[in-house]
Amino acid sequence: MQNLLEYLKENQFVEVDLSEMQMILDNYLIRETHKDMQNLYYDFMHGALGSGLYFLKAKTNPEFLENMLDFLDQTAEKDTVKPVYKWKSPLGLSREMGYNISLSHGISGAADYWMEQTLNHSRFDDGLAGYKSFEADQWTNSDSLLTGVAGIGLVMISCLSKDRQTWDELFLVS
Repeated sequence: MQNLLEYLKENQFVEVDLSEMQMILDNYLIRETHKDMQNLYYDFMHGALGSGLYFLKAKTNPEFLENMLDFLDQTAEKDTVKPVYKWKSPLGLSREMGYNISLSHGISGAADYWMEQTLNHSRFDDGLAGYKSFEADQWTNSDSLLTGVAGIGLVMISCLSKDRQTWDELFLVS
């Protein structure tokens, strides 16, 4: 709701003072997100992760975000070999427990969000492919695999590639 109102205001569709509604909306979202977490509704579209993202962007309620992260950590299924966390959610009308991988509610929606964030950070006119690395308290061009454009490109290629890449095993992240 807050993001919708901000969008409408930024695009001059409405004139509204969001500060008057901020506390009411935040309290509502916190209550509903607690319910979502208890019901294992993690999705970004209208579940706990979407509300968490709202508070993260708003830079408000750090205690709520910390509690949410603790809950996610406690309810995650953790792979003993790979650094992978996953959560089961009730699926469909049957409410059968499983892994939701849909764009709007599941894992692919999160991946889409992070890819979009990566693409949005290509904003430096003098950066390599628009990217810079923040090192020693300043933005610098870096072609490094670990901290620069080579690593960013490798991840993007892996996401788009049809054949399974195994480069991440080198860094012990798969």
